[in-house]
Amino acid sequence: MIDRISKFVNKFEGQASASTVLAQQVRDAQAIALDRAAALLPAEFAGRLDDYSQATYGFAWDRKWAETQAINRLISSYLVAAEVPSDVAHVLELHSATFPHHPMNVELYSTIAERLVGVGDLVAGTELARAGLRNCAQHSEIKRLQERVNRIYGEHPGEIGVPMNFSGPTLRENWFVLNSLQGKPVLVVFWATPISKASEFMASCVDLSERYAATQVEVVGVSLDKKLSDVSSWVAEQTVPCRQVFSAQEGHAGLSNPIAQYYGVKLLPAFFLLDENGIVIARGTDELEVIEQELRRLGTPRLALSGR
Repeated sequence: MIDRISKFVNKFEGQASASTVLAQQVRDAQAIALDRAAALLPAEFAGRLDDYSQATYGFAWDRKWAETQAINRLISSYLVAAEVPSDVAHVLELHSATFPHHPMNVELYSTIAERLVGVGDLVAGTELARAGLRNCAQHSEIKRLQERVNRIYGEHPGEIGVPMNFSGPTLRENWFVLNSLQGKPVLVVFWATPISKASEFMASCVDLSERYAATQVEVVGVSLDKKLSDVSSWVAEQTVPCRQVFSAQEGHAGLSNPIAQYYGVKLLPAFFLLDENGIVIARGTDELEVIEQELRRLGTPRLALSGR
């Protein structure tokens, strides 16, 4: 009956002291919840709404007034503020739930996400943008937010906080799309057989994925070899049980590979660890310890990392 708003009230009520704006948004959400309940069961909730309005605001509560006040607070506190407050995600989520069709919802998410990205906080900016896509999914202007999110992604390929996706032929000439593995964490490794450090790293990553099998992490190799026979022979010798993307097209070998170029790979080996949603959560060169640290967060290892 009080539906989604009640859940958000419960979620944020304990955090209302975090900022004046958040506390006011929580009070507005409670009034909205009572207002919706009163529309369905006036005998039970109308009096409670009146009592709450008088105690909280000092007068009879009005939805339009509350909506105007709420958006004014957000604009002055979050769009004009010198720095983006740390509770911005909570406040915007609560506002979009309380006033789901307000025309400023998408603009607030878009503008503040871009501000965060602009000051170098890419992770916070992209997280806020994705939250906006979820919380404003039914908003008439949602396409505008998706366009801005896509622009941010396009300007920061391969960086932490940004989704990664590519496609290409495998060793067996099947076509592979990275997004097909969504739902599981994925470890993407750029490597080549002539570079012993890279091939050893590739083998260690597979070993690591097996030892952290509880995470269900999938390893995807992107071979930058010149010859299919070289990488095929190495994989056969190592019995490496993971997908290998390889292109025999001219100009696709080494660091000239278009996938490597797009994601800024300049040294081999290089890795990108993605969460189950395809978002990059770690990247680097040959730091196995970084991968293991992230895998620990995703699940409990069955065995310790070997010295392989």
